[in-house]
Order: sequence, then C-alpha cells, then structure tokens
Amino acid sequence: MGLFDFFKNESQQNPKSANSATEVMGKCMAAVKAYQNRDFNMAATLFEEYFEMKGYGRFPELDMDDYRMYINLMLSQFYSQKYSDCIKTCEKIASLEPRRGDSYAFKALSLFKLGKEADADFYWDRAKSLESELPSHFENIRDVKMQGFNN
Repeated sequence: MGLFDFFKNESQQNPKSANSATEVMGKCMAAVKAYQNRDFNMAATLFEEYFEMKGYGRFPELDMDDYRMYINLMLSQFYSQKYSDCIKTCEKIASLEPRRGDSYAFKALSLFKLGKEADADFYWDRAKSLESELPSHFENIRDVKMQGFNN
C-alpha cells in the first residue's frame, strides 16, 4: 500500500463523506428545534449526532462555524444534567476559543454539581478573568441558582 492508497482509504472511511449535506443540516435543525422547545435531553443527543455526522468523532479539529452549535450542545448537556459530557464539550469549546469564558463558566458549574468545588472555583475564576457574562452577575459560584430547567 502506497502513501496515496493510505489517503484514499482514509478518505473513504471519513464519516463526513458518508452523509449528505442535507442529512447533516436536517440533524442540526432537529437539534436546534429540540433546544428551542427546551427538550434538552433530546437536543443533547441530536447535537452529538450532528457532530458525529460531520466527522468530529474521528477528527477533533473544530470549525468556527460550529461554535454556536457547540455552545448549544454544552447548554443542552448541562440542563439535562449530563455534567461529565458537558465538561468534555466545554474543553472542546475552550480549544476552539480559549479567550471566551462561557465554556469555563459552565465547566465550573458542572464541576460544582459533581461536588468538585475546588476545581469549580478555579474555572469560575478563569471565566471571570475572561469577562464571561455569567460570572459577572454572580461573584461566587455558590450564588448561581438554576430554575426552570432540569437542574
């Protein structure tokens, strides 16, 4: 097998090529609709499927066009109490946009919900240092009360 055969085989296995653009966008729209309807459990599942269809399961590099979708996935996971999954998504978002604090704030909230208060305080302070909106309203992570969702 030569070098070009390797790349040819790799591209044939690429999940991005297995799905049409229409299928991928349909999954995205279904995820957004579930999110808007506050069905966060379903939204989290659909957003995960959307990113898998785009190939991010095998290829971890992120696309800035998907930044908002990752934020929606993060929120869906948090509101459906999938805190460990939310933390992983926060880490992906931070790798895409390390200077934005939203991912650090929700990583802190997820860690806090999992009882890891020292780690939560660290990421809350990181979010505050990046002037994230949520920590600007709450000095201390213990002051944050989520109402109206699954938390």
